[in-house]
Amino acid sequence: MFCSKCGRELPEGSRFCPGCGAEVAGAPKPEQPAAEPVAAASAPSAGSVSEPAGTATAPSPASATAQPAPKRSRKPLIIGGVAVVAVAAIVVAVLFATGVLGRDGRLPNGFFTFQDNAFGFNYRIEQEGGDQVIELLTYDETSGSYPTMFTGTLEEDGSNELGKIWKVANLVDADGQPDSTVVRLQFPEGASSGELEGRWYVEVERDGETVFALREFDADGSVHWVLGTGTGVIDDAMDYDEIMRTMDVQATLDDGYGNGGYGSCTWGEGNAGDYEIRDEDGEWIMNVSVSTGH
Repeated sequence: MFCSKCGRELPEGSRFCPGCGAEVAGAPKPEQPAAEPVAAASAPSAGSVSEPAGTATAPSPASATAQPAPKRSRKPLIIGGVAVVAVAAIVVAVLFATGVLGRDGRLPNGFFTFQDNAFGFNYRIEQEGGDQVIELLTYDETSGSYPTMFTGTLEEDGSNELGKIWKVANLVDADGQPDSTVVRLQFPEGASSGELEGRWYVEVERDGETVFALREFDADGSVHWVLGTGTGVIDDAMDYDEIMRTMDVQATLDDGYGNGGYGSCTWGEGNAGDYEIRDEDGEWIMNVSVSTGH
């Protein structure tokens, strides 16, 4: 058999001419191998070749519905929730113990005396049933006693940045007669445990005039003590410097301004366990007693 293009003799069974590459007319076509049927998806049998790593195979609908999703245990969630609650309870307990929480609700039960008649406003507070009864007293220098000015019960009456403000409700005078005088107070947070440091406010409104008193005991040992007229001292938590700049001050303890001034004063613990106030020469001015639990 010869190539019809170049005339070269062709080997038996050739499909293409080895000389010119032309296809040999009438050469038989090679048989195509039959395609193997696709096996149904099933678990791989032993010895079979697995998919190479990283090849994603989409599950068939049958397998997706046949295998239910595994149930997740709630035990870790429950345990975690209990742990969170326990930690929160510990934090709250610590905050109450340190006075960060609940401090505004604590009132000092006891006898708080500021032994100087010129500045008045001593008080005795006692728990009676569900009420905290307060007596506001003055100091009688002649007899050394503390006559009662007013008596009433304490109730909340607003707040400022330092905490709750208290009002004396059901007020009666020294003779036991109802009185229209409005008395409001605020105590430093340490008062309930017998500490003096902080601001002690008293505000008295009567016959259209409001008189206030501030006793401010600072951590550095300085003390500011001022009486004046005007409103807003407690509500705005005004300190001594603010009062001196803006209010009509009548008397003050620590800079000689007005009646009863003593110059620059300091405070500290005294020999009898109470607190003492002394002037800039170290002379005794007055005692302060914060006696709780009485």
